[in-house]
Amino acid sequence: MNLRERTAAGLFWSIFQIGFRRFSSLLVFLILARLLAPEDFGLVALGSAFIAFAEFFNRLGFGEAIVQREELEPAHLDTAFWVMVGVGTSLTLFLMFAAPAIALWYESADLVLVLRCLSMSVFLYSLIRVQESILIRDLQFKVLAIRSTVATLSGAAVGITMAISGMGVWALVAQQLVQAVVSLFVIWTYSDWRPGLHVSVKHFKDLFDFGSKVLGIQFMHVLNQHSDRLVIGYVLGPIALGYYTIARRLVEILEMILSKPFVNVLFPTFSRIQMDRDKLYSSYLKCTRLVALAFFPSFIFLAIAGAEITQLVFGDQWEPVSIVVQLLALSALVSLITMFNDPVYRAIGKPRLALNVSILQTISGLVLLVVAVPFGLEALALAALLRSMLVLPYTTHIMKSVLDLDVREFVRQFFSPLMGCLAMAVLLFFWEAVRGYLVTDLIGLFLLTVAAGISYFVVVLILDRSLFIEACGTAKMVLSRGN
Repeated sequence: MNLRERTAAGLFWSIFQIGFRRFSSLLVFLILARLLAPEDFGLVALGSAFIAFAEFFNRLGFGEAIVQREELEPAHLDTAFWVMVGVGTSLTLFLMFAAPAIALWYESADLVLVLRCLSMSVFLYSLIRVQESILIRDLQFKVLAIRSTVATLSGAAVGITMAISGMGVWALVAQQLVQAVVSLFVIWTYSDWRPGLHVSVKHFKDLFDFGSKVLGIQFMHVLNQHSDRLVIGYVLGPIALGYYTIARRLVEILEMILSKPFVNVLFPTFSRIQMDRDKLYSSYLKCTRLVALAFFPSFIFLAIAGAEITQLVFGDQWEPVSIVVQLLALSALVSLITMFNDPVYRAIGKPRLALNVSILQTISGLVLLVVAVPFGLEALALAALLRSMLVLPYTTHIMKSVLDLDVREFVRQFFSPLMGCLAMAVLLFFWEAVRGYLVTDLIGLFLLTVAAGISYFVVVLILDRSLFIEACGTAKMVLSRGN
């Protein structure tokens, strides 16, 4: 297959992998949210934040270096494997010893054993990072899709069974550990690569020269994603963190379904065409245009109907997070407008640009977080939206310098989706005003979804028929490559 066909096939399996994993995670999350208390989610969210920072130190940017590097020798892979396993083992032991001190700081005795158990996943995942990178480099997302499917189903079965049995927070802990163990088994079963003993300082430097540049980006990403959980857990406690976690998870699942498959595939694809800037530019605009068609209506719908969705999906006990969900949906929408910038920066060998963006996101996010946290969860969600809006002009400016981006042409990619969303929003607000007199909540939500979707696509089809045809053609190619 040529690069275009391999990209389409990779995109199909990446969409399947992310889509199945997130949809099944949403279903499992829905069940667990009705069986477990907010404090259970808060404890695991707090422990997972520390695991995320450990994962950052374990990766060393080697995975991205393996994907991006033009010439790859066996010693590069061997060196990366043994270094990451060694670091992963050290980090697991460190977290096990540090758990009592961390729990004392957060005044939560239950956090000790939770953190110690979760820390084992750092070592387990260190055993498969090189194989994952090889599969991504070769656009072999089918194996990754199989891994995600089996691991997600296994973790779900164990987690739900333990939750029904009344095991509380340990249902969530066991779910994560089972996923790690099953992922290890599947990857080692399907991957042909096995580590050798060709470890050298030279090959370490080759990988770290690029990986060190990515490290800053990854650290800022981890800080952006998890600093709020650390602060909320300390200032507001595990229960408030549990509520916030539910709201964020709902938005993140939708965000991952729509964005992650494209980002996974387009980094190696952009890397292969990095020398042809005209082709890279046109590919960037096309991807932006097509993804806007999908994610604009999804997040606008969640922002308007978030209250009904939250109560119907998670139950009345989670009603306090309705407004938080709506604000976080708008924040995600703004962030996703430039979702393809980072793959472009890395593909052309300029991860420093992505680091600059991440630094701005982190600084503005931390300042707004500290200001907002005393005022509660809704203020924190509003702060997230403000941060996304503050960063958007800067990221667009950088892209203009990198690809000579025509800002007006870039903005035009969103015109039809925005007009479709406007029509959809009018319908949604009208329906919200009258639905209580006509139908029950469940039926109303279903009819609302159908009517909103129809109104959106009718407007887009009228305003930009070529966009609709292009989307259908791309979808057809992706589906055909997946067979």
